[in-house]
Amino acid sequence: MYRDEYHPQVRRDLKRLDKNLVLQVREKHIPNILEAPLIGENLTMRFYGTVYKDGKFWLAEVPILDAMTQGHTQKEALAMVEDLLETLANSPGFSVNVHPGKHGDFEVSSSDTRNMISLLLRRQRERSGLSLSEVAEHLGAKSPNAYARYERGTSMPTLEKLDELLQAVSPNQNFVLHQSVAG
Repeated sequence: MYRDEYHPQVRRDLKRLDKNLVLQVREKHIPNILEAPLIGENLTMRFYGTVYKDGKFWLAEVPILDAMTQGHTQKEALAMVEDLLETLANSPGFSVNVHPGKHGDFEVSSSDTRNMISLLLRRQRERSGLSLSEVAEHLGAKSPNAYARYERGTSMPTLEKLDELLQAVSPNQNFVLHQSVAG
């Protein structure tokens, strides 16, 4: 996220620099830096979706989760996406927000990254038809619990580990991260 305020570490370093240099850095570099979150600030994870009319219904799909729902209106279909993902996550207090984009695109976000990753891993594993034991085997683990802790949300993977987990639950599938396109 881009900010007018600075991360505490950047602010500390800027105070040490010559004022002219600070102005140069601010004008030239700071607007292009994706800053780390401030303490206490929640990041959100977003999944891409699309909504389109098919006959008398509006269909809303989140492909990475292999999830689809419908409504009589576009607005209703997007509201149903929220309900569907909250139901699929089956975690008390978990909530998502839908961010409509342009031309039928939307994104679904939650500040609860742990549950979003958990839902992603479970849906990908189910789509692949794999058991917890089979995924653990793909990871070279002796116990299904080694993988299950990520799917349950009791452990949070690093980006590298998430890539490894996704390759284990969805062999021969590529995943692309991209910048948000919705508001």
